[in-house]
Amino acid sequence: MTVEKITVSLPSGQVAAIRRAVREGRAASVSAFVSGAVAVQEQRESLADVVAAWIREDGRPPAEAYAWADEVLGPPRPEPKRRMVHATIVRSGEPPVARVPTPERRARARP
Repeated sequence: MTVEKITVSLPSGQVAAIRRAVREGRAASVSAFVSGAVAVQEQRESLADVVAAWIREDGRPPAEAYAWADEVLGPPRPEPKRRMVHATIVRSGEPPVARVPTPERRARARP
């Protein structure tokens, strides 16, 4: 597996939580923690694609099915807020090749 070094900006609270996880042995390293988080997100997106395909093929489940699921599993949790992070992908000896704008940069770029 090829590994690339990148720079990522995160809120200081998240950085502290990641470092605490490493210190406590819940993650081998900061990179391992972030890689695991990305893998979980990829699985979620993959599952969402499967569900979307089922709905396209068979249509939405009836209201009774949703009511049954809520009764058995409990009501759905609200979606977590998504935050844009700044990321720069750097290859050895090359200038940055990708930048993801932060909300602050986008706000400054608007007229």
